[in-house]
Amino acid sequence: MNEATWALVGVTFILTILTGWYAYEAYRERAERNRPVLTFQLISWAPRIVKLRIQNVGNGAASNIKGTIESILNDGIASVPWSYSLLASGKYEEFGFPMPAGTATQDRFRLDTIKSKIIEVNANFTYKSVLGQSYLLQDSIKVQQLTDDWLSSKMLVTEDHPDRLLPHIAKALDGIAKALDELVRNTSK
Repeated sequence: MNEATWALVGVTFILTILTGWYAYEAYRERAERNRPVLTFQLISWAPRIVKLRIQNVGNGAASNIKGTIESILNDGIASVPWSYSLLASGKYEEFGFPMPAGTATQDRFRLDTIKSKIIEVNANFTYKSVLGQSYLLQDSIKVQQLTDDWLSSKMLVTEDHPDRLLPHIAKALDGIAKALDELVRNTSK
């Protein structure tokens, strides 16, 4: 082989390496841009009524969601398995607190009952992106501290003050999130 052939082989090899690197970086960027991100939150629903929410705040869908929600009670633990096949970006699921067997359904949402029985609530979940990458959500909410902070801040809606700020802030934040999602979608096109 002459020098020109060796030079062609070398350039081809370098181009192959660069093309592979570019494809890998493009894949990583796409995976990161379309990553699902699950959050675990306590939400004020109505005066003295709260619920738990798992929400996908990422750009991609979360699939194969599996895990448990566990309440650390004053006198034990109450745990509920939870699974969901697909949670699209911006979507959420809401539910009551895990409580001891025999607890009335409405008591799983009542702030007074929750404060009197639950110290902390934990979420432990695994989920995947549409590209098959695995993620983990492990979060904890200190119920007593959070609800006391809400009540002392005068932001949580109560029967005597239905006009407090928290619901208005939550609604405004939802609007901002939707506007940002729309902006990202429009700039991606």
